[in-house]
Amino acid sequence: MKFYDAVGELNTNTKNRMFTVCKGPHAGEKMITSAGKTVWCSEENGFFAAQGACAAELPNGSLSEAGGEAVFAELLGNETRIVICGAGHVSMPVISIAKMMRCHVTAIDDREQFVRNALDHGADEGICMGFEEALADIPGSSDTYFIIVTRGHKYDTECLMSIVQKPHAYIGMIGSRRKVSLVREALAAAGVAQEVIDSVHMPIGLRIGAETPEEIAVSIMAESIEVKTDYTADSDAEVECLRMGATDFIPKPYPQKEVVLARMQRTIELFEERGTILSTERDQLTGLYNREFFYRYAEQYDVYHPDVETDAVLVDINHFHIVNERYGRSYGDELLKKIATMLLEAFAADDGIVCRREADTFLAYCPHRT
Repeated sequence: MKFYDAVGELNTNTKNRMFTVCKGPHAGEKMITSAGKTVWCSEENGFFAAQGACAAELPNGSLSEAGGEAVFAELLGNETRIVICGAGHVSMPVISIAKMMRCHVTAIDDREQFVRNALDHGADEGICMGFEEALADIPGSSDTYFIIVTRGHKYDTECLMSIVQKPHAYIGMIGSRRKVSLVREALAAAGVAQEVIDSVHMPIGLRIGAETPEEIAVSIMAESIEVKTDYTADSDAEVECLRMGATDFIPKPYPQKEVVLARMQRTIELFEERGTILSTERDQLTGLYNREFFYRYAEQYDVYHPDVETDAVLVDINHFHIVNERYGRSYGDELLKKIATMLLEAFAADDGIVCRREADTFLAYCPHRT
């Protein structure tokens, strides 16, 4: 059987890999595996007949040694398809990056203007209908990456219920720890196997301290690349150190001392910068955005959704000082925190943002409600 005939017969809903000897006495020989089993070799009794099992352990996308010869391992697949559930402000840079990576992008949202924005940003297909209905027509495959960035855990759960039953390469869902916990509980209550729940990347994206929509998009697409290339760290020690909280890991052979010192200095600077950002971005009492960052993110929202009609809401609590005078400052602070939580839940469900403007006034910015 010829090479292209073997490729044509592969099951596209499983993991297919190709191995090529690049340097050594057997240079040019190839092997194809499907679901971990050898399905084709260019030479029946050649290099891979003896070294196939060893080569199968090599990481994708790198030239490695097997049986004393240099072997390149890579994934075989069809066009990568990105399905984005939710076309809010995070989705726009995700679409842009995915198109730079030459992926086919489908955006789903039940809001017509948001779907238009996704198409304007380069999505190949925009589907304006309920998530469950839209996903029913998407079969999924081993080359399909599902990215869930809807405006509430109700829709996240709806999407996941449908997606986990489909063939897929990757499933990721954005959300806070509380949101992730709620979705996990809902999936478990619906009888979804724990193994399946654990396979979903939530919260989505590599942990790189992403804050802005563009940074979050980078972390999401970086994680999809990690899954696609089946990348694993060269050292178990590196993985363990990072899991324990290390910011960086410098493996052997160590680079020049100037490089090590520069990386250490940069790590310190990043830590200090992030601490400064976190301390200034949020109101210390309520955890809401402060006024300056609120205006900045509202401006970004307008950039990504120029045609979406929005509402700006001012919540001013009259005579709040009476509460502090009568019941004490501590009681007043607790009341403000509860008000902040209620506002956040009310507006965040529609991709809105909320800030504490002054002591007893709040601002919200969200898509117009009819």
